[in-house]
Amino acid sequence: MKKKKSSRADLIFNIINYTVFGIFTLLCVYPFYYLIINTISANDLSANGSIIFWPKGMHFENYIEVFKHGNYQLVTAFKNSGILTFFTVLGLLVTAAMAAYVIQRRRDRLMTGIQAMIML
Repeated sequence: MKKKKSSRADLIFNIINYTVFGIFTLLCVYPFYYLIINTISANDLSANGSIIFWPKGMHFENYIEVFKHGNYQLVTAFKNSGILTFFTVLGLLVTAAMAAYVIQRRRDRLMTGIQAMIML
């Protein structure tokens, strides 16, 4: 096979594509970065809400205080979220498997439309 020569338009498209995806990635990663920075910074900096690049001192004892003074409400919340997620995914798998069987076996206009919408 011959190798396709890349044109100037392909280069411009790739630059725009990578720029847009880079900005989108930064927008998705920034909240997690902000969360981590605020949890390891001093309490007075976190209370201000000041955006800092990296804290001068890291305070990991903030995590210990959450478990110590929170009466394990955080652990209970994680447990409840895990249980809810497990049973939701289990129910979704069973329901989706049954729906997929019906959509695949029936051959009429309605199922063809539903299948097209799912594929879309």
